Amino acid sequence: MNDETKEKLENKEKAISEETSIEDADFNVVGEQDSNEKKEDVALDDFADTQKVEETPKEAETVAPQETKEEEGINVYKEEETVAAKEEAVAAEELRDKKGRVIGVKYAYPNQKLEDIEKSRAKFYSYYKKQNTIKWLVTGICLLIIIIGWIVPNYIPYFATEPGNAYTIWMVLGITVVAVIVLAVYSILMKRKLNAALSNYFQSYYEDNDAFVFGDLVTDKRGSVDDKLQESLFNGANLYKDVIKVGSRNCIEFKYRGRLCVFADAAAQIKGPKALQTVFLGKFFTISNDYNGPDFLIYRKGNKRALPPTTLDRYPLFEDSKLMVIYGPKEIKRYLTKEVRDALNAFQTNATLVDVSISVRAGRTYVALGYEDDLMVMPLEKPFNPNPTLQHQEDMKKVFNFVDALDFAISRRKH
Repeated sequence: MNDETKEKLENKEKAISEETSIEDADFNVVGEQDSNEKKEDVALDDFADTQKVEETPKEAETVAPQETKEEEGINVYKEEETVAAKEEAVAAEELRDKKGRVIGVKYAYPNQKLEDIEKSRAKFYSYYKKQNTIKWLVTGICLLIIIIGWIVPNYIPYFATEPGNAYTIWMVLGITVVAVIVLAVYSILMKRKLNAALSNYFQSYYEDNDAFVFGDLVTDKRGSVDDKLQESLFNGANLYKDVIKVGSRNCIEFKYRGRLCVFADAAAQIKGPKALQTVFLGKFFTISNDYNGPDFLIYRKGNKRALPPTTLDRYPLFEDSKLMVIYGPKEIKRYLTKEVRDALNAFQTNATLVDVSISVRAGRTYVALGYEDDLMVMPLEKPFNPNPTLQHQEDMKKVFNFVDALDFAISRRKH
């Protein structure tokens, strides 16, 4: 991989631009990565602001309302300082060379859709490397022609005397201009081909990913990786204050038990002192409901890298425990049935699932699943790790279980 592309791979991303571009920072890392891994993953430019989120990864500055809650004795984080790594469902097999040195990893994919994701990644990355090699060859040939154009006339007698020497500089300039034009035209054509290949990779990735995560749980699915989440819908959750930018990708609609749902990868940002500040990064889900009571929020706590809702000061505290905090008036107790609590307790925040924020409002339920980079970053150089996606599949089953339990509690109060 060339130095220019490596440099662009190392620029973190997380919010919004209009189009995908291989040369213009399209291999940007979502979130915080170790420096030796930054170049190995790919994410859409339009998912987050490439320059400004770099200063504010998941360890975003704590906002004032959050500080107020902690001063009042309410801790919105898990008591432990860090979250232990979860046990991986699929172990990575190390690949070694003849000298026993680890040269890579290999996964045994438990589902055909997960295997198809890896095939798409490998196909695109192979094509990218091939095109990159050709680009360097074309660049080298053009430079060689320019050098030859400067040297050869010195060995031709005609160009060493009048009137030939008067044409030397024009000939050299002509060769240089032609070589530069050829290189520029080729670069543009290659960039278009790579952009098309990248778009195909993104499309196939999300088609296989969504098919695996949702399976036959949902119906009437529509949407694609290019579709965006409406900011009004995200802000309708009333989870985060003063959001000025919502980056998103793969905004899809589907039905669950006849109810319309919207689901998307999303990154929300507010205006910070010096740059945009991330307040959410993960998967955003919303579904219609029949609830007509007062608003309430439920937050499953994460570690210090979590990003709790910033609107907690707008609600009275209902309940606080080691793993969960609930905000809302006393009358919400009737909806927090044993089934609802069991569904909430099923969520386990860990090294992949950072936290879970739930907003229940009249007519709509919102769930914001905060995730780490191992899920939110698409693979490029390294093989696709299925474990975060397996985790996400289980998390969505828990989301649907919560929706079912809450719907039952709402319907029971009506009768």
